[in-house]
Amino acid sequence: MANLILYKKGTDTIYYFLKDCKQKNNIFKGLDKKVTVNLDKFNLKWTTETIDPSKSSLGAKDKYDKLVSQVASLVTFEGEVVDTIEEVEDFALKKIRSRYSEVEEFKILRGKINSTVSATIWDTYNTFTNNILTKAKNYIQEHNLS
Repeated sequence: MANLILYKKGTDTIYYFLKDCKQKNNIFKGLDKKVTVNLDKFNLKWTTETIDPSKSSLGAKDKYDKLVSQVASLVTFEGEVVDTIEEVEDFALKKIRSRYSEVEEFKILRGKINSTVSATIWDTYNTFTNNILTKAKNYIQEHNLS
């Protein structure tokens, strides 16, 4: 699983480091801590590197020896860490499912075949899905994923 660095926008200083992090909206849960941040004020950097905090003379873990720019990034698609074509495709489908359930999608497709779906519904669906799938295809080509 990927590690996450959270840092304030406009800085190069690590504010939080979360090992094996999972994200849900603006909540980030690592192995040893959970933080909620304002994403308007923080940037994210996903990495496989592990960064240990340095200890002050009082033993507090509040500083890191590396800067954000010194840490290698993982590749992300639409903010999601991905390594394979399958992960990109799964994420693209997840984005589509966030708006259209499988039943709704089949209903629209059947309606298009039978000419019973309105042009507005079809155009909205088609534009939405084509945008996501085009981004996914371009991403896969740009990053030479296999």
